[in-house]
This record gives sequence, C-alpha cells and structure tokens, in this order.
Amino acid sequence: MLTITERLVGEVMVLDCRGTITLNGDDDYLRVRIKEIVGAGTRKIVFNLAEVPYIDSSGLGVLVSCTTSAQNQGAKLVLLNLQKKVSDLLQVMRLYGVFQIFNDETVAVESFSQ
Repeated sequence: MLTITERLVGEVMVLDCRGTITLNGDDDYLRVRIKEIVGAGTRKIVFNLAEVPYIDSSGLGVLVSCTTSAQNQGAKLVLLNLQKKVSDLLQVMRLYGVFQIFNDETVAVESFSQ
C-alpha cells in the first residue's frame, strides 16, 4: 500500500511516498492526485521515493504517466532518493532518460529554478 505525505518547500510540492507502487489500486490514486495538484496550479513536483522499496512494471508505467501528464500541463516532475532496487529497475527498463533523478532534496528543489 502506498501513502503520500505532501509538503511545500517554497513553491515546490514534495510528495513523500511510503510503501510500494504496484498494480493494487495505488496507480489510480497517484495519477488522480498528480492531476489534482497540477490542476490546482502547482508546476514543480518532487516524488521523494526514499521509502519506496519496490515498484513493479505497472508502477513504472504510473511514474511515466504522471511525468508525461505533468509535462503536458506545463508542470515538471522529478524523482528523489531512489532505492537501489528501484534505480536498478529504471536502468534495466531504460527509463533513466525519461526522468530527472536526484539524491539530494535541496538540489532537486533548486533544479526548478535553473
């Protein structure tokens, strides 16, 4: 099960995710929440995945979908603090080019002003 805690760092919405992102209903929740956040005017979003030990292929699809949806609406979404299994999966699936990935929250937040 996935839980998300939202917090603002300046103008950047940081989503602290906890749990797994898999084909168990979390995918719809995440997609809907991103649409709501972007629809409310937020244009800078960080997915903090420090406490997400596992993402399956469906979960990867959700991350790609959320990123694409945000971009199509003029927003930017970046990933933060990938655990090794998640990072390895992104490499195997050749998705590193789809996402901007950071290991430091300050750097991730500052990336929006560049």
